[in-house]
Amino acid sequence: MNNEQLRDIIREVASDDDAILLEGDEFSDGAIGLTNDNHVVYDYEKLIESLVKHNGWTEEEAIDWVDYNTLRSIPYMARDGKEPIILMTRFSDYSEGEE
Repeated sequence: MNNEQLRDIIREVASDDDAILLEGDEFSDGAIGLTNDNHVVYDYEKLIESLVKHNGWTEEEAIDWVDYNTLRSIPYMARDGKEPIILMTRFSDYSEGEE
């Protein structure tokens, strides 16, 4: 899927042309849904997988890119409160070794 196809789905489901997408077609594979107020929701792990697949990066390079460039840019993307949401679902990865 690319961003234009994702935008078409959003138009069909939500009748909304104002939803903000992450720039670049490699991010569209990470889209997992839409909130009731039309925030596009991305899965953090799927974003990483997509960048590895589309850009030929290692997982570490993709994580660095998303953490440094993508997550930090979200507040600057806000327009009418419709910035994308990045969902992290694997908390166990971040708590290993902590008791």
